[in-house]
Amino acid sequence: MNTITAGRHQTRYAAEPHLHLFIDGQPLDGLLHQYYPDDNFRGLVPTLLSWLDRPQERAVVWARARLHSLRRVKLPLLMCPDDLDLSCTVIAAEVIVEDDLVHWPRLGWDATTSHDPVDSCREVTWLPRIPAFAFDRREYQRCLDAFAAALAE
Repeated sequence: MNTITAGRHQTRYAAEPHLHLFIDGQPLDGLLHQYYPDDNFRGLVPTLLSWLDRPQERAVVWARARLHSLRRVKLPLLMCPDDLDLSCTVIAAEVIVEDDLVHWPRLGWDATTSHDPVDSCREVTWLPRIPAFAFDRREYQRCLDAFAAALAE
């Protein structure tokens, strides 16, 4: 089983440390960079931050992030720090919630051409070098709660 946490991290292009996703103690953008060093994934920032400019995009991300049993969604996880929206570079996870586990069987970049937030991650180009991840549901929820608390600040 993998671990998932929310913690402060200084990404490559951000002005200061911010909340970030950590998988097995490693920032998610750094993990992606390990497997795909030529694809400019280092420096991407979480979509769960309050940085998304459009309220509709924030609503789509959070609706998909909420844990519901026996549900499969494509969750936008990371975005380009320049545009801070779902129309540029977006990394998504396929999320499957089962009882006490949350699975990410695959990650990829959003290849959807529509700019409607509801269509986000409809088409995903999967990144086959990234392994599957499985998380304890309670730990996953604590990670989401940390981002929700930061939104409320």
